[in-house]
Amino acid sequence: MIVAPDMTVIARQCILDGLAALGVLAQPVSTRTPNPRPSSERFITFQVLGGRKRNLRIAQHMVVALVHDKVANEVACRKTARQVAAVLEDAVNTVDVVNVTSVESVVASDDPAVSAACRYQVTVSWTVAYPTS
Repeated sequence: MIVAPDMTVIARQCILDGLAALGVLAQPVSTRTPNPRPSSERFITFQVLGGRKRNLRIAQHMVVALVHDKVANEVACRKTARQVAAVLEDAVNTVDVVNVTSVESVVASDDPAVSAACRYQVTVSWTVAYPTS
């Protein structure tokens, strides 16, 4: 029997470790918006989608991250989004189960409900080989 690893835990640690290695200031990374929101408005939310299996061991996942910051920091937000994309793409070199990666997009995705904040969406595909033991 092959049990898939928790890709949410893997993606979160990949983002945290990768951004730290790039010297990016620490910020919350979670699957949910922090409550209360940080006063800095800097945080990253993400979801791991898919898991479409090619066979018993190989699956395709999409990691979708949203990088949030104040509107005044839009340039920094965009830079952090590109860094998140790079970190997730580099997972092929840093995460044992990730075999192939591809950055699908890094785009502005502002939340109309939060006019004082900017947001960028990062989408990266991962092809994952589940361990057999």
